[in-house]
Formats: sequence, C-alpha cells, structure tokens
Amino acid sequence: KTWQRAFRYGVMVAVLTILAGCAGSRPGTEQPKYAATANNPEVKIEHRKDTFTFDAKLTRVRIVNHYGDVRFRGSDQDEVGLNSIIQRIGTPIREPHFEITKGADWLELRVRLADDAPDAIVDPRHGRVDMVIFVPSRINVDVETQSGVLQVGRFQGDVRARTTSGELIASTRGRMDLHTIDGDII
Repeated sequence: KTWQRAFRYGVMVAVLTILAGCAGSRPGTEQPKYAATANNPEVKIEHRKDTFTFDAKLTRVRIVNHYGDVRFRGSDQDEVGLNSIIQRIGTPIREPHFEITKGADWLELRVRLADDAPDAIVDPRHGRVDMVIFVPSRINVDVETQSGVLQVGRFQGDVRARTTSGELIASTRGRMDLHTIDGDII
C-alpha cells in the first residue's frame, strides 16, 4: 500500500506541474521564451482561422503573400478555409492586414504589413505570415510569394504559381504555370 500511495502522489504532482505550466497563457497565442534584445527582438505568435463563403460561380482564388509560406490544399467543401500563423517581430509591431477583394467569379486575398507600400521589398525581420488555404479542388488557383515555400496539392483546377526565391511544389490534374527566379521547382 505504501508504493500505491507513492505512485498516486507522483501522478498528482505530475498533473499539477503540467497544469501550472499552462497557467497564464492565452489560447492561440504563444509568448516569447527569451528576453528581447536589440539583436534578438521579441516575437509574438498568433494562430488564426478564417472561413470565407462565396457564390457558386467562383472559379478562381488568388493569394498574394510576400511575408511567408503559402500552402494550398484541395477540399470537397464549398468554402475557402484559411489557417494562418502570424509572427509579430520587434517593436513597433507592424500588424498584418488581410485585404480581401471579391469579383463575380473570383476572390483575392492579399497580405500586407502595416506601413508597407504595395510594391515594397519585404523585410522578414518585421513579421511573418504563414498560410494554409483550403479551397474546393475544382477551383483555379493563382498564388504569389517572395521567399516563402509555395505548395499546391490535391487539385483538379489550373495552378498559376510565382515566387522570387522560395521553393515551389505543385500537383494538379489541371494545367500548371510555374515560375521562380531563384528557387527550386519540385
């Protein structure tokens, strides 16, 4: 009986230690695990999920994200799902903006950090937005990144993908138009 009591006590201590480690954190946000310095700025991470409904006439989705990776997946759902990991780096924090434009048969989502001009050269020291996008597999996709990984898979529709120096990975039953200046096409 003494060993059973010791075992129960050990399990109880382990559970309380785990619960204490979870205290004080908010779901969806990770706090930095180091002290910020001039050479090592503070990073705040947020996980974000969005869903966009659209008219049945939608035939094309365009994504422009010069601040990180973009991964597209075909889905059998009639909606566009977006999962993002947003890293806010340094001070002052430059908030990312998701600019959404809709046309009769298309949807465009453009990521921009606050104060960046539309054609600005991206500096990843200010922030990063990595995205996983789920769209109906019949939809044509058009995606553009600067240096992040660009991956498109499980599609029936056409794929047009552009990156400056990121790795480009694509598979579809439709047509592919892939271009990179200094990255690999796999």
